[in-house]
Amino acid sequence: MKQTLSVVAEALQNAVESGLIGQNEMGTHGCMRPRPAGTILAIKKGKVAEVLNTQQLKLLENEGLILPQKTARCGAASFEAVVIAWDALLNRVSVMAETEALRHNAEARARRARKELDAVRTAQAADRRTAAVLESMLEEARKMRAETPAVMEFSPTARNEQRLAGIPTLMVSDLHYGENVDPTQIQGLNTYNVDIAKQRLNRLFSNASDLLLTHLSGSYYDGLVVSMGGDMVSGNIHEEIQRTNDVEMLQACVDLSKHLASGLRMLAKEFPLIRVPCVVGNHGRMERKPTAKGKSENNFDQFMYHFLLLELRDVPNVHLHITNSADYDFKLYETRYRLTHGDQFKGGAGVGGIWPSLFKGDLRKRKRDGYDYLELGHFHQYGIINNIIVNGSLKGYDEYAYLNNFDFQRAMQALWVTHPRYGMTIQMPVICDEESEIRQRAETDTFSMGSFTPAVATA
Repeated sequence: MKQTLSVVAEALQNAVESGLIGQNEMGTHGCMRPRPAGTILAIKKGKVAEVLNTQQLKLLENEGLILPQKTARCGAASFEAVVIAWDALLNRVSVMAETEALRHNAEARARRARKELDAVRTAQAADRRTAAVLESMLEEARKMRAETPAVMEFSPTARNEQRLAGIPTLMVSDLHYGENVDPTQIQGLNTYNVDIAKQRLNRLFSNASDLLLTHLSGSYYDGLVVSMGGDMVSGNIHEEIQRTNDVEMLQACVDLSKHLASGLRMLAKEFPLIRVPCVVGNHGRMERKPTAKGKSENNFDQFMYHFLLLELRDVPNVHLHITNSADYDFKLYETRYRLTHGDQFKGGAGVGGIWPSLFKGDLRKRKRDGYDYLELGHFHQYGIINNIIVNGSLKGYDEYAYLNNFDFQRAMQALWVTHPRYGMTIQMPVICDEESEIRQRAETDTFSMGSFTPAVATA
């Protein structure tokens, strides 16, 4: 057993407690008594070996805890003794215990730091490998993007015994894939998560196909435009959203690109050519505050579009048009469209809602260069007024809309047809949710009590 001062102090304390060494009186082996300079413990010279072994005695000598005096007095008795500075020994043991605790804590912190450092190094290595793979994918997507024609063109495809309906446009924006909407916080008006987002995406593409090909049967189309208007993923721009997201945003980009690719593959079997213009939204930005420079490059939406481009590389009749600008212009026959996300406009709080602000912003844009229709998302309120098309959202009603008392609207996306002679004709929003996902108020949020029967007057 390693001899330490704490072990020696414990042996001496046991001798005192057993009565071998008396306190302020003579015991069989010695006594302990206070002095002005500190308490001493005196052991009779012939009894030392019964209290301390040779190593313990040597340790006390080396530590300077054995006093030079050779005799001690206890009451009237005087005897030859080994005199130990008891208070000094206890103080030394206390300091050593504190030092040992500090050392132990420091070693524990050092071990944790080493583990954390190893974890960081491992994560960094994994991040570097992931970054290398992503960079390779993005570089391949950039090459494919460079080969995509800058101008969206459609070739007439006349069919016997069918009339030309034109070119439909399906707007896909404000999916907020990865976000979680808690129904208990909004009286059951809506619920949203990754699983529901996948179901709504399936309904979006299948319902759009049903509306165009079944309910408008007997017509044919020169092609299809699928306008992707940003806010495709939830993003991390707000702490509350980042905390409650279902998945990390990079994973959301990969997953969403696969689901969108599946829907576009289905549509590609029905339409001769599909053009997909893409602009980014504000929720996908990587900075907390909006920036003017690099708006599109530093945005998760842009990553997702490039992943989607790779997913569709084997589908020759689907062309993505990814821009670094906030706006994208395209022309269907003689009708000119401008696609933007909509975060350039401020929402109104008056009776007119969002529309006065949109009318003013639209006027400013038209001064720069003209177009016939402005299509945008951002506000999650489907509507078409004065050649401005505002898309709904796939997410639907959420906590922010509820707390600000915005109008309730179901999850929907805009769909319309552009005719070569008449311009925009048919307008039909695509409903993406189900009744089971909305307006399911919790029983704890409402109650009813009592009844009232008015009295009937008598003559």
